[in-house]
Amino acid sequence: QADVSAADAEILYSEYFGSAAAATYLQRKPHTDAGQTKNFMDGWCAWKPGDACNRFAWVICGKDSSHPNGVILTIRDRHKIEIHFGVSPDFSGQGIASRAVHLATDWLLSQPGIRRVWTAVDATHTASRRVLANAAYVEEGRLHNWLVLPALGPEPRDAIVYARVR
Repeated sequence: QADVSAADAEILYSEYFGSAAAATYLQRKPHTDAGQTKNFMDGWCAWKPGDACNRFAWVICGKDSSHPNGVILTIRDRHKIEIHFGVSPDFSGQGIASRAVHLATDWLLSQPGIRRVWTAVDATHTASRRVLANAAYVEEGRLHNWLVLPALGPEPRDAIVYARVR
């Protein structure tokens, strides 16, 4: 399981998981309390090479801090890994997400059997698209009617697929 303390869960809730602004482009609503965040994070594995777990997470901290301000979530499917990420709106635009995604992807692609790391983001989410470009992802195409984002309404929205391969 992911090793997230109750104190870290409280910070992650207050700065990211409970934030309506942070949830705008997510396929979930904001969490209602820190307990929900703790339970969510406890449901993800801390991946080790050779581990059978297919879901794992990292907590993102600032460059010179151990203060948690975001998360990277990944889902393994044989040779490929789907990646999702987010940081607190208070830390947006500082390059923290770009650096974290770049480092996590470098590590993931160095693992035996992993050939592809990919994601699909809302076509209008320019910040995430910029993070992925900065992390050396390549835009692969558009998926029509792919995402439903509760904060933006009930209708499916287009997504752009990005990937890094080795």
